[in-house]
Order: sequence, then C-alpha cells, then structure tokens
Amino acid sequence: MPKQEKILLFAYGTNIAQSQMLSHCDNSVLLGYGTLLDYELKFEGFKRHAIANLVKKRNSELPVAIYEVQPEARFTIDNFEKFPYKYKKLKAHAIFNGQKVKGWIYILKQKLPPNVPGEAYLKALHNAYWEADFDQDIIDNAYNQVKDIK
Repeated sequence: MPKQEKILLFAYGTNIAQSQMLSHCDNSVLLGYGTLLDYELKFEGFKRHAIANLVKKRNSELPVAIYEVQPEARFTIDNFEKFPYKYKKLKAHAIFNGQKVKGWIYILKQKLPPNVPGEAYLKALHNAYWEADFDQDIIDNAYNQVKDIK
C-alpha cells in the first residue's frame, strides 16, 4: 500500500496563529505563508458572535498560513472544524514560494448573514495577522462592511 502524501491546509482567521493551529492539530507544521486565490474574508454569523469566513470572489487574493498535516491527523482538524456538520472542506489553490499549490480550506457549510464579530474574537484575529505580518486592513475592511448592522 503506497504511503499517503501529507496534506496542505490553507488557514485563515485565527488559525493563522501557529499556537492556535497547534492546539487543534498538534502535528501540523507551519510551512510559511502564501496567497489564497479567488476568495475574500467576510464576517458571518450571529450578532457579536460572527466569525471570519471565506467567500468565493473571482480574482481575489487573501494571505493565508500554509500548514502541512500528516494524513492520519486530518481527522483531528476535521473534528475541530466540526466537518462535515458546521464546515465543509474544499480544495483550493494558493501561491506558495512562487508556485501554485493545491490544498484544503474549511468554510461555513450553512450560509449565515453578514454580521459583527465580538471584541475578543476581533482582537485574536488582529493578533494572528500581526504574528504573520499580514496587512491588518484585511480585517478592518471586512469589519467595516458589517459594523453598522443593528
């Protein structure tokens, strides 16, 4: 039986932070950072509890952390992400070290309305983006789209 290849995960939101990802999947290895193609970051969910989600948008680019996960560990991260109940797992493409690579992303399964995230979650997002040296404007732009929702 051939050995299964390692899996690439394109992490966004608070999973960009290596400590967060390791708490969900302790054998994940941060390979570095790349650019997810054709998705943008949006806040969706319930008022003051919305979370970052990916929404398909042609020709968009979003910075992501790229993790390598052993095939047997995919169940650990699937379980954390509540796949297939809360999240669905999709194949996606990213640019990493100048090359286009395939990996997996998790996005909300149920379409939830745009909404405002809580302060603690927003702070955790900013910290994750700061740790990765990502542009904070990505979070701020997503927040500005929902901040006036009553």
